[in-house]
Amino acid sequence: MFPDTLRLRNALIAGGIACLIASALLILAFDPGIERWLEPRVPLRAALVDWQHYLDWATLKPVSAVVGPVVLLGGWLALRRGWVATRFVMAWGALMATTQYSIDLVKWVAGRERPVRWLPEGDAASPWLVPGQYSFPSGHTGYYWALALGIALRWPRFAVPALAVAVYVTEQRVLVLAHHGSDVLASIGIALLWAAALLPWLRERPSAASFPRPR
Repeated sequence: MFPDTLRLRNALIAGGIACLIASALLILAFDPGIERWLEPRVPLRAALVDWQHYLDWATLKPVSAVVGPVVLLGGWLALRRGWVATRFVMAWGALMATTQYSIDLVKWVAGRERPVRWLPEGDAASPWLVPGQYSFPSGHTGYYWALALGIALRWPRFAVPALAVAVYVTEQRVLVLAHHGSDVLASIGIALLWAAALLPWLRERPSAASFPRPR
């Protein structure tokens, strides 16, 4: 592993561990106070929900459970045809899948309820904006951070806009009280740790040998 890749991996691991520690601190002491402070202070909550609706459909979030495996399978099929550069595609799919399924597993084990039922009964948006009542960790946050990390690590010039979208989703999930602050931090930590594990493939660059020669 190259020194710059090793340093980046260590930074991702450190960031992931820091997020998990911060999440634990919020669970132990600060989550309820943050939510009490936020509840009367978000007059644009409905607008935030609307924007999230459009963003989710643009990024395939409603079918996030299959996005990672489909990308992973597509990369594997392309690799079988000789496109070595598609190892990145496989790694990106693996990052999305492992992040999503890790979060789903922790949700099921933890069984933590959401801060409040903030959408009216019968609201058509509720099933996909708040899919189920388990809160910890945040599925939305993990999905967008996995997407953003794949882009940022492979194409650094797009890192700022990609990570800006992930940060927006993170704060939006807390502001609309769909999640506790600790939920989103835990999801970021999970995504960072999986990105560290898959880093050599996420940063792989195509070379002349990456492409099949015409016969």
